[in-house]
Amino acid sequence: MAAGGISDAAGVEAALRLGASAVQVGTAFLACGESGASAAYRDRLFSPAARFTELTRVYTGRLARAVRTELGGRFAGMESELAPFPLQSQLMAPIRKTALDNGYSEYSAVWAGQAAGHLQHNKAVGLMEELTSLWRK
Repeated sequence: MAAGGISDAAGVEAALRLGASAVQVGTAFLACGESGASAAYRDRLFSPAARFTELTRVYTGRLARAVRTELGGRFAGMESELAPFPLQSQLMAPIRKTALDNGYSEYSAVWAGQAAGHLQHNKAVGLMEELTSLWRK
């Protein structure tokens, strides 16, 4: 199974040609309005900032990829001083929630894969049509 950095039909096709029997698409679906992600989160995924993702422990204490944010930058070089998971996640939860509730994604984790800067669809039906286009040829 191939996963990571796949957000369009070309990525699916490449993974299958390289021998994958299945492909997982994540961030591309998260960006769709039907995902349940907040509008601020989806807006950030379609912003120029989405081209810059990084691995960080700032939001949860576990290493995960997210769009680079102001809050993450404030902790640059200090990750060894963060609380371990799940305590770091509990400490950051009110900050993340308040930030997203107020449409300010610079202080909330915007989880995203490496292909986030290439997202094209904000509706699941359009994404599915593209991803399944391989089988309609």
